[in-house]
Amino acid sequence: MSTDDPESFVLLEDSRAYTHSTACIRILWRLSLPMKVLGLLLWLVPRPLRDALYRTVARHRFHWFGRRDYCMVPSAAMGEHIWQPEVAQTAAEPVQRNRQGMV
Repeated sequence: MSTDDPESFVLLEDSRAYTHSTACIRILWRLSLPMKVLGLLLWLVPRPLRDALYRTVARHRFHWFGRRDYCMVPSAAMGEHIWQPEVAQTAAEPVQRNRQGMV
């Protein structure tokens, strides 16, 4: 998987692009404990090894965790725990949900 791969995970932060395990670690650092500690521990692992682990999880994630053909719409209570940059917070129309809470 390269940075040109359309399925690559990329984090844009302060005009820099981070990919693969480095992007995951930088996100972990923004979360609360124990995720910050996990990010620190992963940062200590050499990058080639981290990225190999990242690619292994990425390759098998649907087999291990399942695949869904829909996205879950978070409830208001869950939304409080989702990080949203101020620029992304705009007034949106309410979303119609079915009984399972899906769009």
